[in-house]
Amino acid sequence: MSDFPHPVAQRRETALKPNDETPLPLTLPCATLHPGMGAPISKTKASTRRRSRDTRPELRIRKALFDLGLRYRVNFPLPGFKRRSMDIAFPRRQVAVFVDGCYWHGCPVHFKSPRTNTDFWVRQVSLTRDRDSETNTWLREAGWVVMRFWEHQDSDEASAAIFSEVTNQDFPAHTGSR
Repeated sequence: MSDFPHPVAQRRETALKPNDETPLPLTLPCATLHPGMGAPISKTKASTRRRSRDTRPELRIRKALFDLGLRYRVNFPLPGFKRRSMDIAFPRRQVAVFVDGCYWHGCPVHFKSPRTNTDFWVRQVSLTRDRDSETNTWLREAGWVVMRFWEHQDSDEASAAIFSEVTNQDFPAHTGSR
């Protein structure tokens, strides 16, 4: 083993040492301020903090389903696909529920094309829609019932539709016990 430090580590150390002649920058390049935090974070960290599960709309629907007495699996893996999963699954009844974000899945009501890098983002949303369609087709061919809801849809209406599908009953009238 050599006594010399790794060249990349050495470069990092010298880059981080402040020079007496130049003041330190207030923000780092490629950094954004995270809401609620004063310190800048990199765009990579910001995108890793973006939730892919346990989003507010998904949690609202799950809470409503749980209050109705339904038990379900969360982020249930799609058989045959390593990186795809159902947001809410009822494996015994073979009902798959997806709660799609308006931006990422291209909601016809709320999706607005971004002003910068438009071609890239339109292509990404198109690929997401294609993947959703492929997932729907595969699940239906496997005998599953696929239910998709937009994040802006009312969680009570969504949970009523899911309840009716899973139990093969009409949604029960509110008894006011809670």
